[in-house]
Amino acid sequence: IKACKKEHKNTLLLSLQGRKSEVLSAPPKAVKLDDTKNLKIGPFGRSVILFSFVSVNAMSLQYQIIPVTPFAQNCTLLWCDETMQAALVDPGGDLPRLLAAVQKNGVTLAKILLTHGHIDHAGAAAELAEQLALPIEGPQQEDKFWLDGLEQQAQNYGFSGVRSCTPDRWLAQGDTVCFGQVELAVLHCPGHTP
Repeated sequence: IKACKKEHKNTLLLSLQGRKSEVLSAPPKAVKLDDTKNLKIGPFGRSVILFSFVSVNAMSLQYQIIPVTPFAQNCTLLWCDETMQAALVDPGGDLPRLLAAVQKNGVTLAKILLTHGHIDHAGAAAELAEQLALPIEGPQQEDKFWLDGLEQQAQNYGFSGVRSCTPDRWLAQGDTVCFGQVELAVLHCPGHTP
């Protein structure tokens, strides 16, 4: 993670490990991500999707970190303060808490973003998508195994109300995701353990 911070100061580190998640502040001006080939997180065999600023005005990206599930995983509510359109990143559970944060901030959810398929990151995605008619974007397609097994993961860890989900769009290195005036680049980062 430290290497990633040094090499990619405009990267949103949203979910490598629940309690280590953080969001770096928006860049002072619109930026273009130029070089991701030096991004190294570690050789642990799993991967996650990270998001990097492609273009965002200095003050247009806002966020709130919302710890969810018994694992206290950080779900992140990102929004454009110009349009008030938002995305929930890794809604692992505690849907009433997430919806309360959306309402408190006066934003309109446009999509759900998943960085990977672990239950604490994707457990509430299906219900939220169905309830609010939202698209799910991400994670990378190799996480289909984990998303298909969300119900089994829920039984193993004592979570209730979890359903498997299939994203409307799989994400890969170089893709972009947008909401409001915010455009984020997708970085594929191998290195998260099962």
